[in-house]
Amino acid sequence: MAANAPPRSIQLRFIQKLQKELAVTTDALEYAVSKQWVAALQKFIEADETSSFTIPPISASDWDDNNMYVGEKSWIILASWYGLESQYPFRRRSSMATYVCITLPASVRDAEQGDNTYVLADNKLDFLTVHCCLLKDLEADVKQPYINIYFWESLDYIEFQIRCVLKINPGTKVRMWMSFSDEGVDILLENLHLYDRNHTSVGMILCQKYLDVLDALQKRQTAASPYPGIASKGDASKEDLSTVFVVNEWRLTLCLEVLSPILTGQSPDASSAAHAVPSVFSSLSLSNIFQAEVPSTDWDGEMKQLLDDSVSEFNNLVVDQRNKVEGRAGQLLKTARENYQIKEQQLKTKMDEAALQEKRLADREKELNERDHELNSKLAKFKSMLTEFLTNKGKFEKETAEMAAQNAITASKVELNVGGVRYTTSVQTLLKEEGSTLKMMFSGQHALTADKDGSYFIDRDGTHFRHILNFLRDGPASLLHLPPNDVRLLSELRTEAEHYQLGRMVEALRSKMSEGRAGGNGDFVSLPP
Repeated sequence: MAANAPPRSIQLRFIQKLQKELAVTTDALEYAVSKQWVAALQKFIEADETSSFTIPPISASDWDDNNMYVGEKSWIILASWYGLESQYPFRRRSSMATYVCITLPASVRDAEQGDNTYVLADNKLDFLTVHCCLLKDLEADVKQPYINIYFWESLDYIEFQIRCVLKINPGTKVRMWMSFSDEGVDILLENLHLYDRNHTSVGMILCQKYLDVLDALQKRQTAASPYPGIASKGDASKEDLSTVFVVNEWRLTLCLEVLSPILTGQSPDASSAAHAVPSVFSSLSLSNIFQAEVPSTDWDGEMKQLLDDSVSEFNNLVVDQRNKVEGRAGQLLKTARENYQIKEQQLKTKMDEAALQEKRLADREKELNERDHELNSKLAKFKSMLTEFLTNKGKFEKETAEMAAQNAITASKVELNVGGVRYTTSVQTLLKEEGSTLKMMFSGQHALTADKDGSYFIDRDGTHFRHILNFLRDGPASLLHLPPNDVRLLSELRTEAEHYQLGRMVEALRSKMSEGRAGGNGDFVSLPP
């Protein structure tokens, strides 16, 4: 049991209460404890009362996947009971995400945004791995230790963390510096003692001094902002701060400059140490944190023991590995032989399948050649038929055009000027009588020339032409109304019918004239003078 820990029953009651509060804390700050250490707590709870198992000093990892967080009040109690591991990183964070006010440089202020802007301090994402060293070693070619800081932590607390890593006693006066580079180019070297150490963070200074950092953080906002100028920024992102720095090739180094008593006018004392250690740790014993490991001076003895242990371990390892290799080799040879036989049979099967496939391909090739010949023959025949079709198509189109032109004439209306008397009729009517003069004229076989008014002139009796048209329209029935004893009229109409070569009309008129001669009772009727 730890020297400062209360009785086991009290520890159990407190730890069981703490387990219920791990998920939710009311403290403003919370501290990291490793899951390995939490597992030790669980083992302590499950151990028998007579067990001698004790809880080790508190430890924490630089990677949050291996940590859990405890509220500040509970952590102080645990640390006072069990102490802290010498390499404890004092990793802490705010218990909730908050917004940090950044005062903008005068050169980038505007009327809408004002003097200030705001950026989200994400308590889970904003841990940053930075190098730390003494100022005199900043540009030295030496391996620098690193520390994982909360970007928005106060300067005095970060100085304390660096002291713990570099093992600088709290009574030693120091000045803290910040070096920042972008893609290997040094941008800033800032004296951090010029700022309010309790209320200023590295994040606030860097956002103010190098606006690219501010812009990158505002673009990855993950919560709605109550402040102006934030909601219009880029899309939300889940990138942690270390990833943002790696992607942009930014490097941050924090340095401590050890001040001699001549410069400070003071010598290391208890008051200086108290100032360097956060007041919240005043009840804790931190001597092991700042105590550098003293290397052993018995090099020969240690080296001999180390060599003997190594040789013994190596010999045991060789024997063990030889036995394993021999056993494994025998098994591998047996397996290889069985695999060879299986592969040989598979190869034979595949060769037989390949021969069969080759024969199938040859038969298929022959079949395709025959089909190719057949298709070529059909193609030649098709080309011949296509040529013939195109020839007939040309003739058909020519005849169709001629017929269309003829139909255009046939279906049209025509104006006639017969002996000065004008008639309007259709070409269809004029074409009715086969072998007639009118059909010959308007069938399209002969070219006709119209007068300026569009009519066609016929040098015949215009008064009788109406009987010609009526006959073409109605046939012999159109002559029934003519008086049979009007021999002169009938004779004149017969003459016109003979001129137009209307054979049926000529026969009808002859019959009509025969009726007139008979006088209706067989008597001959003479023509009037």
